[in-house]
Amino acid sequence: MCLSIAAQVGDAPTVLRCARRALDLGIPEEERFAVHASRADAHEVLGQLGPQRDALDDALRAAHDDSERARVLSDRAIWEWRSGKTDEALETSVRAVEL
Repeated sequence: MCLSIAAQVGDAPTVLRCARRALDLGIPEEERFAVHASRADAHEVLGQLGPQRDALDDALRAAHDDSERARVLSDRAIWEWRSGKTDEALETSVRAVEL
């Protein structure tokens, strides 16, 4: 609850705090993707590229279907582009579209 409300109002620090708490306490497998994707979004808002990459990796591992994988790969392509990895960004974008 804390996480979804914080995400809706754009409170990135609270999203990260609530996500960490949820993961520490243990959450059902089916909720892990949403938590990791929210972490990635919050890190992006805060301009924290390293932690955002880690959260994207976690979200990709937690993805249940092609739609979730495509969302993460799209976000990862943006991350790669912002990090100056334009060739990788293009490849990742293609992978996302192919899903």
